[in-house]
This record gives sequence, structure tokens and C-alpha cells, in this order.
Amino acid sequence: MKEETAARLRRLLTDRTGKLSDVLEVERELSRVVTELEQLKGERRYYDQRIAVSTITLTLFEPGALLRPGSTAPIKEAFGQALHVLSTSLSWLVYLVTFLAPWLLIAGLGWWVVRLVRARRGAA
Repeated sequence: MKEETAARLRRLLTDRTGKLSDVLEVERELSRVVTELEQLKGERRYYDQRIAVSTITLTLFEPGALLRPGSTAPIKEAFGQALHVLSTSLSWLVYLVTFLAPWLLIAGLGWWVVRLVRARRGAA
């Protein structure tokens, strides 16, 4: 767009011969347009150089790639083993209580009898 404007202004300078003030005004306008055009070209060169040395890093993830099918199997297995250990521990606790309860009852009765006998001897 600016190049077209500059070309028209140059044609005006070469084709028309008019008053000096008109010629000077066209030259000033041509100078302004050429300056803007050079500035735009410089900016474009700058950005072209920046783009040439730039780096783009792209990381792509496939949907669902973070958890593959079957990746939770070790976790399920660990929970299964933990529940097995817990149930085994509870069953041993039940066996222990069942085994010790009669013996504790017998020991408690024996202690009570011994205490009762000592209390009677001490009172007599």
C-alpha cells in the first residue's frame, strides 16, 4: 500500500510541472511515505530474523496415555494382599481369644478362691 502511494507521488513529480509550493508539498509527502515504508521494511527484516532463530517446543500427549489399560492392576493386587493380611490377623486374634478365654476363667476362679481362703484365715 505504501509502495503504491510512493509510486503515485513519484509520477506526480515527473508528470506535473506546477507551482513550486505544490512540488515541495509532493516531495515532503513522498519523503514521509518513503520513510514510513523503510521503517516498515526494517521492522519486517527484524521480525524475520527473530523468527529465523526462534525455537518452538511442542509436547503432545495422546488421550488416555497417562493411564494405560491395566496400569491399576498392581494397586488392586496390593489392596487384595492387604485385605488378606488383615483377615488373617483377625482370624488369629479370634483363635487366641478362643484359646485363652477358658484358661483365663480358670485362673480367675483360682485367684478368687485363694483370696477367699486367705481372707478367712486372716479373720480367724
